Amino acid sequence: MKDTKEKIINASIKLFEKKGYSETTTIEIANLAGVAEVTLFRKFNSKIELFEESLRYHLSVQIDKEKIQKIIKLKTQDFYKYLLRNRIEIALKKKKLLRLIIKESFSDYLPKDLKFTEIVYEHIKEAIDIHSKYHNIKSNSEKNARIIAGLLLSLVIIPGTIEDSIGEIIEEYLKILL
Repeated sequence: MKDTKEKIINASIKLFEKKGYSETTTIEIANLAGVAEVTLFRKFNSKIELFEESLRYHLSVQIDKEKIQKIIKLKTQDFYKYLLRNRIEIALKKKKLLRLIIKESFSDYLPKDLKFTEIVYEHIKEAIDIHSKYHNIKSNSEKNARIIAGLLLSLVIIPGTIEDSIGEIIEEYLKILL
């Protein structure tokens, strides 16, 4: 990504996380990025385009296909442990960004592929489906994906920290999932 475009994207995410989409102006973004507003609009056609591209650039909620191929071979308990730990770590690391996406998910202008709850649910369900098929086991992937997505949402939206008890949370959720 070009340096100027990356500066704009990084500045926009800081402001969007702090103030939300509606309250953030392109002038503020340009100022924080150290560019003129006209430069911002040379790189992005609109504020919404900048918002969407910034979210995509900074969001890594997806388990890539290579990782799925590695973890599906794990025993079911180890698969869920890995899946839970990986998703929890990302949720905690990207908490501000995910809160922004959850907040903005209620708006009509955010495209479906950026709606956090749907993204998380679909990717988790897909991983569970692939694992179950590989091991030829019956699994209620919809239920388990909802349980995991619910956990992740709670970590993002409920105040407080849980970093010290991630292992305990994983063990408790394994009892529910298995």
